[in-house]
Amino acid sequence: EEDAKRRVALAQSRALEARQALEDECRKLDEMMARGGKEAATGDEAVGTWYRNWAVGQRARIERCREELIDRTKLVDQARAVAIVARRKAKSLERFRERAWQRHGQNEAREEQKMLDEHGAMRFALAMSRGGSNT
Repeated sequence: EEDAKRRVALAQSRALEARQALEDECRKLDEMMARGGKEAATGDEAVGTWYRNWAVGQRARIERCREELIDRTKLVDQARAVAIVARRKAKSLERFRERAWQRHGQNEAREEQKMLDEHGAMRFALAMSRGGSNT
């Protein structure tokens, strides 16, 4: 169960990293597009071409980041499912152990009562054999 919890935490951490990478790439695109618009206004065709090509590449990076985030989110879901199963098994084992302990306690109490009954019967028999009617 603890191992499953660690795996969930690790998967969540990696998903957060992927989300941050996606946000960073989107922010870079927005910033560069804003700057590129200003520089393209100068009329330099080479600068405009560079920004367009860069934007195409950046959009591809953003798409890869989105896919990575989707994959990592799936891994988080899978890790959570494993953790849930592990927790259910642990609870089941705890219930089983508790029931076994209760049965053991009942058996012990039964044996103790049986010994007390035998002891009482022996004292009664001993008292009767000595001729006493007082018990």
